[in-house]
Amino acid sequence: MTRLTILLLFLSVSLCEARPIQYTARAIPPPATGYNDGDTIHVHLLRCLPLPGGERVCGNVRVRLRGIDAPEIGKKAPPCERTLGMKAKAELEHLLPVGARMTLTNIGREKFGRPLATLIAANGVDVAQHLLDMHLVRPSSGQKKQPWCQ
Repeated sequence: MTRLTILLLFLSVSLCEARPIQYTARAIPPPATGYNDGDTIHVHLLRCLPLPGGERVCGNVRVRLRGIDAPEIGKKAPPCERTLGMKAKAELEHLLPVGARMTLTNIGREKFGRPLATLIAANGVDVAQHLLDMHLVRPSSGQKKQPWCQ
C-alpha cells in the first residue's frame, strides 16, 4: 500500500468514530437579577456553544442540567419546597463553586429556550447523577411537574 492509501484509511476510520462534542465552561456567580437553583447554573463558556437550529451562544449563559428537576426556590414556591430547593442549590454550588471548570455534553434546548446540557465536573462527576444519588432532585423528562411537598 502506498502512504497515501494508508493515510486515507486512517482518516476514514478516525472520522467514523463517534465522539461526543464537549465544551468547557467555568461556573460564575449569578447576576444580581437572577439566581441559580438546583438544576440551573450560570457559566462562562470558554468558546461559543452551538445549539440546535444553528444558533450559537457565547460568554455568560444560564445552563439547565439535563434530566433532572430540582425543587423551586422562588418566592412563589411553598416554604417546604423552598427549603428542599436550597439544599439542592447548596450541593450544586459545593460541587461546582465559582471558578470551577466543567465540561458540557449532550447539548440541546429546554422548553423555555435555555441551553440544556449534561455537566461533568472537573473531577469527572456527572453533576445531575450526583444530585439524584443524594436524593436532592428527581428525574425529569420534561413532563408536568409534581408537587414536592404534600
